[in-house]
Amino acid sequence: MYHYTKIHKMQSRRSFIKNLALAIPAMSMASVMLSSCSKRDELPRKTRKRIGIIGAGISGLHAAMLLHENPNFDIEILEAGDRIGGRIHSMDNAFGMGNVELGASEIYGTNNAWFGVVNRSQTALLASQGAATYVIGESVYSQSQIEKDSDFIQMERQLTELKQFQSGSDMSIEQFMTNNQVPERVKCIFEGKTEQFLGTTVDRASAVYNRSEGIEKMSEEKYRSASKSFSNILLDNYSSVLPYVLNNTAVQSIDYTGNKIKVTDNLQVERVYDQLIITVPLSILKLSASQPSGISFKPELPSSKREAMDKLGMDAGVRVLLKVNKKFWNNGSSTIYTDGTISRFEVIKSDDSKSQYVLSASVHGAKAETTLNNMSEAEIVRMIKDEWKASMNSEIANSIVDSKVIFWGKEAHIQGSFSYHKVGGSTESRAELARPVENRLYFAGEACNTGNNSGTVHGAIDTAETAVKAILKQLA
Repeated sequence: MYHYTKIHKMQSRRSFIKNLALAIPAMSMASVMLSSCSKRDELPRKTRKRIGIIGAGISGLHAAMLLHENPNFDIEILEAGDRIGGRIHSMDNAFGMGNVELGASEIYGTNNAWFGVVNRSQTALLASQGAATYVIGESVYSQSQIEKDSDFIQMERQLTELKQFQSGSDMSIEQFMTNNQVPERVKCIFEGKTEQFLGTTVDRASAVYNRSEGIEKMSEEKYRSASKSFSNILLDNYSSVLPYVLNNTAVQSIDYTGNKIKVTDNLQVERVYDQLIITVPLSILKLSASQPSGISFKPELPSSKREAMDKLGMDAGVRVLLKVNKKFWNNGSSTIYTDGTISRFEVIKSDDSKSQYVLSASVHGAKAETTLNNMSEAEIVRMIKDEWKASMNSEIANSIVDSKVIFWGKEAHIQGSFSYHKVGGSTESRAELARPVENRLYFAGEACNTGNNSGTVHGAIDTAETAVKAILKQLA
């Protein structure tokens, strides 16, 4: 679907700060950078406020950076895993062809903080352009060919209607497809175009409530980092707070019954804080205390927050990377749609001189949980080869020379890809999830984003800024 072309590199620091201010107009730059506090305002250490942050993903790191600039706070970041970044995770020099992203891989638009962070890192950015190759049955179509296909034309019309869909009663996107008679032959394309932005399969996603969040992302301009990995960009941008990260520290309980918040980890070490920012993924927050990686709260979280969680989903996700030595897609295409188990591949690395390419696919929801999660990496590759052999030929099937698969649903402290609205959800679900509890427990992360930017890195950053702003207001 997207062909990436290079755009300008790093803007000046002055331009970056100007653009960052434009990206978050609700907060002044003094509030964002928290650098206006002079050493004269520094409190004695014993009277500083201790702020704990659970999770060293992008929202946790960003909140920590903002708070760290204020000398009136002591911060501590408790990270359950052995690395930082959460769902930002890169593979260095993948298959000898450079860095690739195993998790979040795209930047949506330019007027947001994440674009500023990446652009500031002095990496070249690759902008997207629409063009794809389509493998349907035993036929291969170029973009210009498929656009003359009557089934494809009808499918595109229904896709446009989904973007504008409003209804008095909710339904799944799958039901929408049935009601609007999306042709069976091209349903795979409809699913491939939508599910990458939904974080689940069409049978689970609300047609009403995902429209302004997941579906509208289809129309946004997208960018990739050409050279520097997202993981290395994080290490550089948030270097000031990395010393405050405690890895392999999985939180088991949060007790906020008293004046202080008591947090106990997997080694039964108790830490005490004045304020707490919780940035764990929705999938972890929804677990009961008796489940592995679950967190107990004392007192229990408000029932309204639990009800909001129930209306949101975060399903398993699988990222599949393939190195191939034969180009079977049309020139100018960087996306391949198929009617196989995996309906969409992106060409993310190309070296025509050596006939070496890297394809990436993301699979979510029921397809990830019931099919791919029950297979080994070798079995997944074998399945793809069999399907390519049937739809194309043995030469293309055997062009796969290397692979890498990451099962996000099996990552103990993540357990999924990103959040979405279930059928019968509510526009209020995310606001309730993000609402502070007793002005002491604050929540951040992409699932808490109320600005239609869930499922994005910049959406997670926005929630960190909102949480920090609320803490500053409360402690003022």
